[in-house]
Amino acid sequence: MSTSKQIVKPKLEESDLIKNEKKYESNCFEITNRFLPLPIKGGDELMTLLIENDIESVEYNCDFDEVLIKKLCNTDSKSLYFLPKNEKFTLAILSDECGDNNHYLLLSFKNTELVDYISVYQYYEEMEEESKRIITDFKVTEDFKISVYKKKFKGRGLKSEIKKMYEINSSGKFIEI
Repeated sequence: MSTSKQIVKPKLEESDLIKNEKKYESNCFEITNRFLPLPIKGGDELMTLLIENDIESVEYNCDFDEVLIKKLCNTDSKSLYFLPKNEKFTLAILSDECGDNNHYLLLSFKNTELVDYISVYQYYEEMEEESKRIITDFKVTEDFKISVYKKKFKGRGLKSEIKKMYEINSSGKFIEI
C-alpha cells in the first residue's frame, strides 16, 4: 500500500545554518555516488550487495509523515541505501531493523522530496503450537519494475501467496500494474 502524503519537515541543526556551508544537499540526506546495482533479487541478496559493493547507508535527516511513522518499528534510525538514479525520480531502500523482524521500505523521491513508498521486505514469525510465518520479498529490475511477493505459511505449509507488480510514474508514485 502506498500513500500520497508529501509532508517532510527538515531537521536543521545550528551547524547546518553556517553561511556558505551546505552540509546536506537536500537538507534530508547527503547525496552519494554509491548505489545498489540493479537488478536486486530480494531482501536476502541486499546484504550481499551492500558488502560486495562497499555501500554504506545514508542517514535520512527529516521527519517522516505520520502514516509512514506508524509503519516503522524503529523510528530512531533512518538508514537509506540508494538505487541508481533515474532522470525522473530517485529510489532508496529504508532499513527498519526491529529485532529479528527486519523490514525494508522502498522510497521514491522527486527533487529530493519524499513522494511515495511501499513495503518490499519483511520476515515475521509467530511461534506457537501451529507457527505462522509471513515473508514479503521483492525484485527490482534494471528498468525499475518492482515485484513484491507475500507468502503466508502455517506450520510447514504454504497458506497463500500474493504477487504485485509496480512501476513508477513520472511523478515518482508507485503504480500497481
